[in-house]
Amino acid sequence: MNYQLRFVLICFVFSLSIFRSHATDTLNIPGAHIGYAIIDINTGKMIQSLNENDFFTPASTLKCITGAISLRKLGHDYHFYTKIVATGKLSHGTLDGNILINGSGDPSLDQNICQTIKNLGIDSIKGRLIINGSEPYISPTIMLEDIGTEYGVGWSNFNYNNNRALVNDCMMMFPLQYIIDDLKFDLWNNGIILEDGFLDIDSMSMMVEHRSDALTELVTYMLHESDNLYAQSIGRELSPQKKIEDSIDSISAYIQSIGLSTSNFKIVDHCGLSRMNLLTPALLANFLKNESQNQKFVECLPKVGKQGTVERLLKHTRLEEKLVLKSGSMTGILAYAGYKLGNDNKPSHAIVIFINDANCQLSSIRKKIEQWLLEIF
Repeated sequence: MNYQLRFVLICFVFSLSIFRSHATDTLNIPGAHIGYAIIDINTGKMIQSLNENDFFTPASTLKCITGAISLRKLGHDYHFYTKIVATGKLSHGTLDGNILINGSGDPSLDQNICQTIKNLGIDSIKGRLIINGSEPYISPTIMLEDIGTEYGVGWSNFNYNNNRALVNDCMMMFPLQYIIDDLKFDLWNNGIILEDGFLDIDSMSMMVEHRSDALTELVTYMLHESDNLYAQSIGRELSPQKKIEDSIDSISAYIQSIGLSTSNFKIVDHCGLSRMNLLTPALLANFLKNESQNQKFVECLPKVGKQGTVERLLKHTRLEEKLVLKSGSMTGILAYAGYKLGNDNKPSHAIVIFINDANCQLSSIRKKIEQWLLEIF
């Protein structure tokens, strides 16, 4: 009996080694640094791994951590509230005063705020539009060529229209003014005349708060569209003062609270744009295993073959809609992180794969990853 059991165990181990070798062959990308970790959520066992304890640049898969922890700490029904104050007297639609807006860091603020102002009965503002906002912060750790792109415009506590006014112009002296000018144009476009006169009136006559969508909707947009400004804004909400250092400390504290070591990661932003962000596949896979019970987070992730940046991944295969994954890509980098869904539509496996330092086209790597996932699942 002991010999039979030993024979069965040897065969089992041998079959695993063959599978691991075959999976590695599938992901044979010359010169690339490859790491992956797949955990069976029901057993807690890591069923597939390679270089799982090596450090990798995770790119936008870092948004999984930002999204999951923000939903945990802030709550799925959390909202950004942007306070709008009218000073002076309102008569027949004309405000003989100023409009003050206190920035809340809301990344989704757009011309709907013009309607909020109009709902106060204001058609004309004799005074100024005064914004309590910060100059956009651009991390010194991102690459120079990313500055001024639509994905690298920087965070302010007054974001507007995704800060698109800063695209190609982020190196200017006072970029916040460009954001404000964008709002002024939309006020005019929505039938609100801003005379921009200097009126020294500080007595409040009316106040209203413009409310964002619920956090679940913002996180869904962030993960589907891989929006960096949303990630930076949502991540900073983990700090009462919206400080990047404090919000990262809050993430570290949460990582430790679920029994994972902070020595396995280093993050400098909330979106993954910086190449100085470092994670191990094991750390992210174990984090995802822990968050598999966070159903609100799982529902925010895009389904492969159907949604977001993974709309074309595994399309028309048996895994279409059976995986929910966040993608991440930069020059030489491709990454995916998320879950395999079971028959009950709940996560059965946590999946992380990082490809760094690749010298071939990402499209060819993507095809190899598709084949690899189809072999495993």
